[in-house]
Amino acid sequence: MSHKRDYELLKQQLATRIDSQRIITGEAERLAYGTDASFYRLIPQIVLRLKDLDEVIFTIQCCREHGIPFTFRAAGTSLSGQAVSDSVLSLSPTTGEDIPSSRKALESACSPV
Repeated sequence: MSHKRDYELLKQQLATRIDSQRIITGEAERLAYGTDASFYRLIPQIVLRLKDLDEVIFTIQCCREHGIPFTFRAAGTSLSGQAVSDSVLSLSPTTGEDIPSSRKALESACSPV
């Protein structure tokens, strides 16, 4: 289980490459993102509004380094209740063209340590 200090360190590391306005940690904002189209509610510690593949890969690497779980939420996943998190919630851009398909890059970022 991760502690508040772990999330603060993660937030600082993420802010080195992700605009701080897209790193959401305010209580009301996190509460708003704490549900999807289902009846489940978990309040994430950090919500990220990612803009491109480089930020996705960087987020995965940082979370792995800190041992902090993460969940991705994207439109049209049909995963009611499976896109909520009490840890790090990453929101993808609204259009698929913002994050080009790059299987090799994602496989590299997600490979076991």
